[in-house]
Amino acid sequence: FGTDQLRIFAFWPREALTAAIEDQIVEALNIAADVAQQCGVKLVLENEHACIVGTGEEAARVVDRVNSAYLGICWDPGNAYMAGETAFPDGYNLVKNRLMHVHVKDVITNRQSGSKEWAVIGEGEIGYRSQFEALQRDGYSGWVSLETHYKPASGSTEDGSRLCLSALRGFIKD
Repeated sequence: FGTDQLRIFAFWPREALTAAIEDQIVEALNIAADVAQQCGVKLVLENEHACIVGTGEEAARVVDRVNSAYLGICWDPGNAYMAGETAFPDGYNLVKNRLMHVHVKDVITNRQSGSKEWAVIGEGEIGYRSQFEALQRDGYSGWVSLETHYKPASGSTEDGSRLCLSALRGFIKD
């Protein structure tokens, strides 16, 4: 496809992340980074709340341990939040020097049930105005991708994506 980046994930969890499991992930990613270097592409590890590496803290730690110019981070603050991390500024400050890609989606905690739910960008708890200001301040010049999972109660996923895209355009314009 002519890309120089491949997004990857750190495996489905079978149990909680331990030092021994992290060692296995680092070993596998060292091999993968060597192959990526031979192929002239960069691997971009996404922090994914459904995978064993879900937070910025975990992603930064793993990428630091691999220590390859061919492995960076796809920062997804929505996933970090879903994994229990304060995505901005806490998670962001740990990953900001390793960013190769950024995903944008927002999350809000339902006050009645306590469950976390996808929301229109800017209406959730990520703090995207500050997140975008930090990306700009820190010199990030890579891709930012809308990865909405939001679906309005009386609409479709396409309706949710359109609302989120409109909000994203507003942040970019500002």
